[in-house]
This record gives sequence, structure tokens and C-alpha cells, in this order.
Amino acid sequence: MQVYSLNNLRKSLDCFCNKNFFFEQLIYKIPPKCEIDFKIDKKKYHRSFFYCKNCNHWFSDLKNINLGNLYEGNFNNSIYKNKFLKTFKKIIKLPKSKSDNFQRSKRIKNFSDNFFKNFDKKYLKIFDIGSGMGVFPFVMKKFGYNCEAVDPDKNAVKHIIKNVKIKAYCGDFLKIKSKKKYNIITFNKVLEHVVNPVLLLKHSQKFLKKNNSIIYVELPDGEQAIKTLEGKNKQEFTIDHLHVFSLQSLEKLLRLGGFISLLSSRYIEPSGKVTISAFAKPISSLRKN
Repeated sequence: MQVYSLNNLRKSLDCFCNKNFFFEQLIYKIPPKCEIDFKIDKKKYHRSFFYCKNCNHWFSDLKNINLGNLYEGNFNNSIYKNKFLKTFKKIIKLPKSKSDNFQRSKRIKNFSDNFFKNFDKKYLKIFDIGSGMGVFPFVMKKFGYNCEAVDPDKNAVKHIIKNVKIKAYCGDFLKIKSKKKYNIITFNKVLEHVVNPVLLLKHSQKFLKKNNSIIYVELPDGEQAIKTLEGKNKQEFTIDHLHVFSLQSLEKLLRLGGFISLLSSRYIEPSGKVTISAFAKPISSLRKN
């Protein structure tokens, strides 16, 4: 993961809405209680979020904090301490009403069943980006879908191949070399962790089938998170989130990535996370029709 300042980000991206109404609003000198312990020197812990008044988007500024290659192993180690299978089994045994992942999977299934109503789902191919422990593809596989995954953590990928029993690639999604095409590409709580999520959306089009293809994007809802009792200390604003979105900035992000939203939603998940999501299709597919 790159370390960056707001100025560096603005030189390469500006805000998704192309405005410059930024101001520093949230400042952190100590980690929120809900934040994962990444073993950052307490004397060096200083970060903030800048806010776009035009579209309600939040940009993280990590100051001089270096998270290094967080998603190549340290992130999952910090959360699961290499107990992938034990944690995986615990999550998949959660009651459906208490499982964020089941609700997500059900949401995607319901939309895709309607969007691809003339297709046999066993021929529909899903590519899940940043799969972590593979709980999402596990459930979608149970629903009858053909899933593949990619994650930068080699231990996570080994676990997915062995225990979820699906094809999984290890590495940076932007560097994956494959000629395979998919009907659905999913970004489940992924794009908030990268410096330039637009690049990932643009790159994903290389893996989508020319016709009848969609993406699903799920992100933390900063617009609602800041209004809660926890406010700046809610989990949506932890250090690993380089962006925290609003419905407006999500729509702008999709457009910049070459997509148009088909359905966007906001909700509170069983875990208490406030979330926004969208199903979208490539703009290029509309031009051909």
C-alpha cells in the first residue's frame, strides 16, 4: 500500500467530483478503540481526514505513517493471527440474520437472478477482488455460482484453494495476467483501502464479458458514520481506510471508472457497519446498444 499525503492525491486524482472544496476536519493523535493494532509507534501516530464539501467524500492523510505492504500478510495476521480456517468456520456458522456476508451474498444473488434471468447461474462467472478468507465466494458457490478470487495475501489464497475449493490468484489485481472473462466482478469493502480506486475499476473492464456483465461495489458510508454517536471514532474512519465514501462520491467514482450505476443503496449491517453499495455496468456496453 502506498503512503501518500492529500497534496499527492490531489495531483493525481483531485476529488471524484472534480471540485477542490477540501478542508481538514478529523484529526487523530491516538488510534480509535475499534482500530486494529498495526504496531505503529505511538509517538508517530498522527493522521487526519480531509472532507470534500461538494460531494461529502473523505480523504485520508497518513502524514508520515508507513503501513508498508499491509495487504500482503500483515493485515490478515493482525486480524486473524494466521487462524484462517478457525475464523472462517466461525463466520460461516453465524446465523444468517447476524452475518454481514450472508446479507451481501443474498443481495448480489437477488440482483443477479433478475439481471441474468435468462442465464443458468452455473455458467455465470464471478471474480471476487480482495477475497480475504473467501467467505463471500464460499456462500456464492453454495448458491450455485461459479466463483474465482484474487488476494495479495499468499496465506489467504492457500486457504481459499484448500478450504473453499475454488480457483484463486495471489497478487496485486492490477498485475494479474489472465484472459478469462467474467459476468460479475465484486469489490467487497476493497476500494476504500487503495490510493486510487478509479484504476481498479478501469482495470476490471478487461475481465468483464462484452455483454451482460456487471460489477458490485461495497464501501463504508462516511456520510452516515460521522452522524453516529461514535462519530470520528467509528470503524469506518480507521487507519486502513484511505477513502470513506458518500452516495454522491460513489456515483462519481463509478463514472470515472467507466461505469454507470444501476442500483445504489445504503444500510446498516448486522455488525453495525454503515455501508453503501452499487451495482453498475460498463458505459461502453450502453454505447453499443
